[in-house]
Amino acid sequence: MCQALGGFAVGEHCLSQKDIIAIFDVVGYEYRPKQYDFYDVNCLGDEQDCTLTKHNIEFVKDINGDNAPEVLITDSNVFKYGVTGTGFSLLSQNKSSYQVLIGEMAGIYQSLSTRGKNGYPDVMVGGRGFCFGVWRYDGKQYTLNRHATFDGKVCTP
Repeated sequence: MCQALGGFAVGEHCLSQKDIIAIFDVVGYEYRPKQYDFYDVNCLGDEQDCTLTKHNIEFVKDINGDNAPEVLITDSNVFKYGVTGTGFSLLSQNKSSYQVLIGEMAGIYQSLSTRGKNGYPDVMVGGRGFCFGVWRYDGKQYTLNRHATFDGKVCTP
């Protein structure tokens, strides 16, 4: 049904092409319709390196219980994320647009059961090693709260 309407289904949510363009625009991706792709306007590589061929909308769901969906975008680009090669952005939808909660963070998104302000889950950012940053929402933005291992034990990087 969603595709028949020109949209894109993510879980139970249907995003229109206009929604998708707005979501990627907020984090600095320019839609190029003739190429059917998004171009990262902040990328420092060449034209081919900056055309994101591995971007993905991982989910569109309400993660904090406020009845407004959040959007997780992941992409792979060594020019932006270095050795990690992957990163993500987390956005929240408000009445008229999308707000960046976490923008272009290098690493792998993992939602935790602990929570910050407004019910937003803490986010562990996975990558190389065994000690990872855990970010907590303070009411305005996500900030580094602590470091922990995958099993939740506090560690020092």
